[in-house]
Amino acid sequence: MNYLRAQAKGIKEAGEIALVSLEAHKESFSALMLDASNLEGLEVEAWVEMLFKETEVILATIDSKVSARNSFVGEIIEMVKGEILTQVTLDFHGEKIRSIITHGAAEELGLRVGAKARWFVKSNEMTLRTE
Repeated sequence: MNYLRAQAKGIKEAGEIALVSLEAHKESFSALMLDASNLEGLEVEAWVEMLFKETEVILATIDSKVSARNSFVGEIIEMVKGEILTQVTLDFHGEKIRSIITHGAAEELGLRVGAKARWFVKSNEMTLRTE
């Protein structure tokens, strides 16, 4: 488990979802909380401990090559923006692959319908179901 002490810099809530902006070692982090009820007592400027599993850390080289084995390219065919999150739908050989990311991430990546984007699935995040 990884632990970093951080200070809350912003909290944006939409129903049960909250996006918390944090700062640790003068670097910005985001934490997407799918159950905002877990944020009771958290206020802007409060100090918290960020915890995240080693298996949730994706590594990348400076030129954006990443360690994820399941790395593919698809065309963005739809983007649906909510209050905090954007759902991006990609075409992958005629099948739809959906990703939910924050608005900030979508904007930083310059995502738009018609553009190609690389998507990843960490192998340990896959679930298999027999037919």
